[in-house]
Amino acid sequence: MGSIEKERRIYPKIGQCCCCCCLSPESSFSMCNALMIIYLLGSPIVMYILEFNIKNIFNISLLVCFSISVIAAVSIIMLTIGASKVNLSHMNQFKIVFLIYILLILASSIVTFCQSFNETYLENGLIEYRKEKNYNHMKDNEVKDYIKKNSLIMSGIIFGLFLVLAYYYLCTCSYIEDIESNIKEEFNIRKMESNQNYPQQDQPYLFMK
Repeated sequence: MGSIEKERRIYPKIGQCCCCCCLSPESSFSMCNALMIIYLLGSPIVMYILEFNIKNIFNISLLVCFSISVIAAVSIIMLTIGASKVNLSHMNQFKIVFLIYILLILASSIVTFCQSFNETYLENGLIEYRKEKNYNHMKDNEVKDYIKKNSLIMSGIIFGLFLVLAYYYLCTCSYIEDIESNIKEEFNIRKMESNQNYPQQDQPYLFMK
């Protein structure tokens, strides 16, 4: 009698997200996806409204951030639809698209950290801050220290965000692999059953010879 072959997993088997541990895997998957879509579409809008560390409201970096967030949100929407219809291509695109997204977040954290020690960046920041009356009473070194401190804090916040997104990514990819594993297991079971039934169907013809 044949045995069912199990493929090696690429992602660790994590189970549902810790923030939705009281829910079923399916409900946790849907809830986390909904919260992530709200975050991806909402955070750039909040940044736009608050003008968070942005002197020019039409800053190109904000537009790029919003575009990337929309792409990641669309990827999650396709993932959710693919999981409901068991469409592997819709689910597997998430593994690539969202991986690129979180790597960009990590790169942003590293760049922000490095900028904190870049004299050119601090000089340009000083010029921008001098345009505002609130910082005219401060010395140049004090303004630079303030910019450096803000950049380091921002780098830490972005890195913390990267860790959260990486955890969500691993949980989601683990769930996708569970679905893939169930599909392959069902296919192998049907294949074994058809192979076992095949000789029984041919048996009458063997006796006729």
